[in-house]
Amino acid sequence: MYFSDHDEKIIEKLKYNKSLRPRFDWLKNCLFWKDEEAHGLSEDGQTKLAHLWIARFFLFHSELPENKWLIQNTNVPKNDWNLAIESGLKWPGFKKNRLYLSEADKKYLVEEMSRPIII
Repeated sequence: MYFSDHDEKIIEKLKYNKSLRPRFDWLKNCLFWKDEEAHGLSEDGQTKLAHLWIARFFLFHSELPENKWLIQNTNVPKNDWNLAIESGLKWPGFKKNRLYLSEADKKYLVEEMSRPIII
């Protein structure tokens, strides 16, 4: 089991919405969709959910040419991804169109990642 029983129940209540467009999270440097967010998770659950977003980025979205350096210079959290998949977790973020981005979503990701960071 990847999530605790409490957190898994919250995650599995999430409803997939095919019509949603992704948003970019600057802190995690990855895309996420509104229907993947879960409220009421434990601190550990929030961390594990963030790990799934980050893992998805490195395992699938970083194949964009602009992101090749990231996959080569980062320790990919494959273990978290694999544990969640093996546990049978039903999470909207595992849907095919969340793994393999449309051309519009790829363009959005590249645009967001190329923006200068203002501190």
